[in-house]
Amino acid sequence: MLKNNIVLIGIFCFFSVTSIWGQERDSTSLATQQVTVVKSYNPSLSDVFQIKTNPEIPDSIATQKRPLNYAILSIPVMETFEPNKANPLELIRTAPEKPYNTLLGFGYGSKGQLYLDLSTTIAIDREQQFGAMLYHDGFRGNVNNTLLESNQSHLFLGVQHALKNNNFRGDSKLSYNRAGYNYFGLYDRNWDALLLNSIQPEIIRNYMQINSRWQWYDGVLQEMDFKSDITTDNYQTNEQTLLLLVKAGVPLFEGELAIGAEVAGVASSFKESYFDNTAKSYQNGKGSLEVAWKQIENELKIKVGAGVSYVLVDNLQGTALQYYPKIALSYQANKAKVIPYLNANGATTLGNYTTFSIQNPFLAPVVDLQPLWQKYNARVGVRHSQANVLSFNFSLGYDQLENLSLFKRLPYDPAHNNRAYRLSNAFEVRYVNATRYDFRAQLGFDFARQNHLDFEIQYLSYQTPDQSVLWNIPQLKLGSNGQFNWANLSFVFNTEVVGERTAALLPVFNTLEIDPNRVSDKEKLPLYMQTTLGLNYKIKEPFDVFVKGRFTNSATHGLWGYYPQPSYLFLAGIRYKMNR
Repeated sequence: MLKNNIVLIGIFCFFSVTSIWGQERDSTSLATQQVTVVKSYNPSLSDVFQIKTNPEIPDSIATQKRPLNYAILSIPVMETFEPNKANPLELIRTAPEKPYNTLLGFGYGSKGQLYLDLSTTIAIDREQQFGAMLYHDGFRGNVNNTLLESNQSHLFLGVQHALKNNNFRGDSKLSYNRAGYNYFGLYDRNWDALLLNSIQPEIIRNYMQINSRWQWYDGVLQEMDFKSDITTDNYQTNEQTLLLLVKAGVPLFEGELAIGAEVAGVASSFKESYFDNTAKSYQNGKGSLEVAWKQIENELKIKVGAGVSYVLVDNLQGTALQYYPKIALSYQANKAKVIPYLNANGATTLGNYTTFSIQNPFLAPVVDLQPLWQKYNARVGVRHSQANVLSFNFSLGYDQLENLSLFKRLPYDPAHNNRAYRLSNAFEVRYVNATRYDFRAQLGFDFARQNHLDFEIQYLSYQTPDQSVLWNIPQLKLGSNGQFNWANLSFVFNTEVVGERTAALLPVFNTLEIDPNRVSDKEKLPLYMQTTLGLNYKIKEPFDVFVKGRFTNSATHGLWGYYPQPSYLFLAGIRYKMNR
């Protein structure tokens, strides 16, 4: 016990001596102070409801500060640093682009092109939007080396209403489209000047469409679509199409049972058929039901089902009861970038004059309408996407087609009565059953600032049971498009290439009557390419100036044979953006 007391006394003396010698003896700065030792406070649960005393803060003005003296040691070093003489970088703030809701564009170009683009979107309230659009394009001048007028025009008017909230979304559209072309694709021969002067080759088609689509996010009913088209032309053609589609989903076995029902109809009337000059009309319809179970939450995404359609078609060439698979399989393990997939989405589609005339504007104003049955429409391949930079999609396709539509040139009618489409320069629709194989490769690059570059190639091969000629069906298709932005300058381009294809060659004989069973000769149409370029520059908000150019290699044939397109077209204009 005595030993422990001696040790404690020694430690106390050591710290006391150290504290005394650690201070400078300066009577002017040190003052005598009284130290009061208070026992530390140990709170208890009973003190919770006691009123505590306010803490006292020492007066920093009355308390004198202790002077602090220190010395910096000077150490000699060798300095090799050389400062950069350049000016310091300045922070440049990029102004965010304003989300304009109204755009007005106007332009004028070669061959009398007149370009007009007006679109606006107005928010009615938090759930509703109203939109309107007016678009006009085309050229008034004729294509070089054509004997008949060859100008083109396009007019589009449309209004749209959108209603959306947390439970559903509804989009309704009403549009009018007017397309003006000419039957100017005459064979290279000596035509009678008197005949050419008496012919008006213009074909004007009017398309009116009403479309309403409603989607529900919760519940059994998921989607309902209604679509109606009315198409007319200046040859007294009239067609109405109607489509009603309903989709529903029911939870089943950790997935969903998807059910789709569709009803469609086509009513078409034509002033006269091509070969017997009699009026022709069609009333075709179909009913379809599709059922599939799908599960997309796991690494293996599955959709397995089937569909069936029953068609009611005048003079049907084929099967009335049609069935097809609805399959989609894909596998992505541990968020892998390469995803193998298998799709098989067969379908039944009613043929109509509206769709055919958009595909081939030089179609005769009379068409035989048959339904297209895609029995498998299967595709297997792999797709890849890496960090939003590189993506590709390689796939092989297989399908059996019943009533595949072909565009074949019609023969010359000696009793044409000055009707332009009867000079062996219009097309009819023929149908054939075929098996199709194809390979498709898509490659894309996505860069920053919405810059992208995409390529696509497709090779197709067909087999027919009776070795039928596939008129105007190419084996090779190529496409590419891209967009690049530099500050206020942007550049876009689009290129389409259609490979060689077989076309009907029908010499003009004024002494022969037209015969639908006449055997025609064949010719190879060369590769067709069309490229569109666009350059846009922001001179000052909200004004932009732009230049467009379209180039084709169509010196003689064009896409449909003896329908050449302008080798080049240039257009320049200005855009104005604003908020309403």
